[in-house]
Amino acid sequence: MNETIGLFINKAKIYLDDADLLITNNSSESAVSRAYYAMYYMVKALLFNIGINARTHQGVIMMFGKHFIKTSIFEKKYNNILSKALNQRIVGDYEIGKGIEIDLAKDIVNDAHEFVKVAIDYLKAK
Repeated sequence: MNETIGLFINKAKIYLDDADLLITNNSSESAVSRAYYAMYYMVKALLFNIGINARTHQGVIMMFGKHFIKTSIFEKKYNNILSKALNQRIVGDYEIGKGIEIDLAKDIVNDAHEFVKVAIDYLKAK
């Protein structure tokens, strides 16, 4: 596996571990942020694997949809999981007075675990 891809995967795993710790401390906004970034770095790894280095969040999500969802490499639900996490990260990071319920944060972290596992399995098979 390419060294850069390995670095993206390592960062995703660290962020996912961080999300788990934050959930146990009931820090829902921060947990959602780390869960989103875990998936973001996994998508960066997937894209890098096919020679694409998207530089913005929207670019990463758009390229993931184009190269992995529309081609049915991954189920559409993974695009929805990523988009939901991004939307909630924006709420948690930028919207003062709006929180993220802990149950929603737990769902997003659990989804991130599934997302990361599926992406790693895909890359290992390549």
